[in-house]
Amino acid sequence: MLARGFFAILVTLGLTACCPAESLDGSWTLSWSATGERPAADAKWESVTVPSLLFQRRETPFVWYTRSFTVPEEFTDRHVFLRFDAVRFVSEVYVNGKKVGRHYGGWEPFEVEITDACRIGQPNELLLRVQDVTGVIDQEIEAGKENASGRFIDQAEDSVMAPVGSQYSRVGIWKSVRLIARNDVYIEDVFVQTSVRKHELAADLALRNLSDREQTVHLAAHVEGTDVTLGEKEVTVPAGASKTLSLKCGWADPQLWGPENPHLYHLLTQVTAGGKTLDQAKTRFGFREFWIDGAVFVLNGTPMKFLATAGHPRGDLDNGLSKASAVDFYHRIREAGCVAMRLHANIWPKCWYEAADEVGMPIVFEAPLFCYARAYALSKPKFWENYHTHLEAVIRDHRNHPSIVMTSLENEILHCGGEREPQTIPRLAEAGRLVKRLDPTRPILYDGDGDPEGVADVLNLHYPLPFDKQNLWPQAGYWLETGMEVACWPHKFWNWDRKKPLYFGEFLHLQHYREADPYTVFLGDEAYPSFNQAMARTKAMAWEMQIEAYRAAGVSGLCPW
Repeated sequence: MLARGFFAILVTLGLTACCPAESLDGSWTLSWSATGERPAADAKWESVTVPSLLFQRRETPFVWYTRSFTVPEEFTDRHVFLRFDAVRFVSEVYVNGKKVGRHYGGWEPFEVEITDACRIGQPNELLLRVQDVTGVIDQEIEAGKENASGRFIDQAEDSVMAPVGSQYSRVGIWKSVRLIARNDVYIEDVFVQTSVRKHELAADLALRNLSDREQTVHLAAHVEGTDVTLGEKEVTVPAGASKTLSLKCGWADPQLWGPENPHLYHLLTQVTAGGKTLDQAKTRFGFREFWIDGAVFVLNGTPMKFLATAGHPRGDLDNGLSKASAVDFYHRIREAGCVAMRLHANIWPKCWYEAADEVGMPIVFEAPLFCYARAYALSKPKFWENYHTHLEAVIRDHRNHPSIVMTSLENEILHCGGEREPQTIPRLAEAGRLVKRLDPTRPILYDGDGDPEGVADVLNLHYPLPFDKQNLWPQAGYWLETGMEVACWPHKFWNWDRKKPLYFGEFLHLQHYREADPYTVFLGDEAYPSFNQAMARTKAMAWEMQIEAYRAAGVSGLCPW
C-alpha cells in the first residue's frame, strides 16, 4: 500500500466512474483570517454554499472552510480520497486535525488521499485553509492598496508565480467537492480522439495502481448503444504507478458532432480482475475533427470562417450560473451571427463547456495567463514550471469536450510587454510544444501574441490598427493588402503570408478614450453631445468597415472586442 496522505493532480475529469462517491457540495461554514493560523476559539464563523466564489478581503487573505462528513460503510477496505475540482488559490487540507494535502494554483482539480485520517461510519471534520491571490505572489502586497490603474495586482512586479486569470480578486472553493472510494486499480484518465478523415475512433487510457505490488487486470471499452468496440486487453500495472495504453478501431458511419447536429456519445470503459469489477467509467464525447488546410479552418470536412465573440466570465458566474443559462447565452450569440466563442482569460465553470457540447458551439479554450506581463515572474524558472504544471492539468481536464476546437495558451503577454525578459518567447514556445504533446488533436494559438518560434498553428493578433491615428476610413481597414507597422505585437512591419490561418482575436477597443475627439472622424460634431452614444456608433461603423476589409482579404477568423 502507498504511504497515506498521497496527493496528486487529478486527471479524470470528463468521465463518470463507478467507484462509490458522495458529493460534499452544499452548506459549509467559513471564517476569514489575517494570518495562516487556525481560527481561535472565539473566531466568527458564517454559513456559505459550496461551490461559490467570494470577493477578496484585502486585510484577511485567508479563508478557513469547515464541515463534517461521514464515510459510508461501503468505503471499507478501499482507498478514500477527497477530490476538489478547483479552489482559488492555495489550499491546505486537514481531516480530523491531520494535514493530508496541499495544492498550489486556483484552476486545477486535485485530490488528497485520506484513508488513514478518516473514520468509516463516523463523523469526520474537514478543514480547508484557502489563501487568496496573495498566496501565488512572491512579494509582500500592501492590503487595501491599489496603484493608478485601480488594480490590486499591479503592485506586484516580476513576482506572480502562477496564472491568476482576469478575475483574480475572487477566492474560495468555486467547483465541486467529492468523497471518493477506489479499489487498488482504477481508471485514472480517458482521452477520446476521433478522426473524420481516417474514419477512426481512438482512446488513450491510463490505469493507476495504488497497491504495493503489480496488478494484472482486464480492460475493455466500447461505445454505449452501438456495436463499436475498442477491444479488450490484459494490462499489468506496476506497483504504485500508472500505465497508459492506446486502443483504436475503425468507425465508418458515426453521427458527426457539429453546430447543426451536436450528437454526443459515451465511451464505456471497464476494468475487471478475477470476475470482479474494479472500476468503470463513462466518458462523453462527440465524433468530430477540426483541422487546418493552409489558411482555412475545417470542421468535419467543411471550411468555416471563425466568426466569434469573447468575454470574461459574467458576474453571475460567482454563484454558479446554471447550464440552462449558458445554453440560452449560446443561442443568443448564434442569433447575432456568431459561430464560435472564446471563453476568455479564465477557466470557466464546467457548465459552459458542457452547454457548448450540447448546443454545438465551437469554443476556444484559454488558459488564465492574462495580460499582467509586468506582474508575472517571467524571469523566474519556477513561474514557468508552475505554468507548465497548470497547463498539463487543465488540458487533461478539458480535452474530451468536442466543443473545444482550439486552445489558446495565454492572452497578450508579449503584446503587453512580456518581451522585457528574453526567455519569454522561447518559454511560451516550449509551453506550446507541451500542449501539443498532451493534445495533438487541436490547433493552438497565442491570443494577441502572433507565433512564438513558429510553434502556433494559428496566427493571432490584437488591435493592429491604432484607431486614433487613422483618419482614412474605410481605406485604413484594407492594410493587409500591403502590410504595415502594426500597433500590436510584434510592434513592427507585419504582413500575412497566408501559410497559416490569421485570426484577429480582438480588435477596435474604444472604451479607453476619455474624450469624444477621436470619434469626430466618423461623426463630426455629432460626436460631442453624448460621449457614450458616440463611442457606440463609432465602434459599430469602424467594426463594419474592418470586417468587410478582412473578409475581402480572406482572413480566417474575426472576434471584435
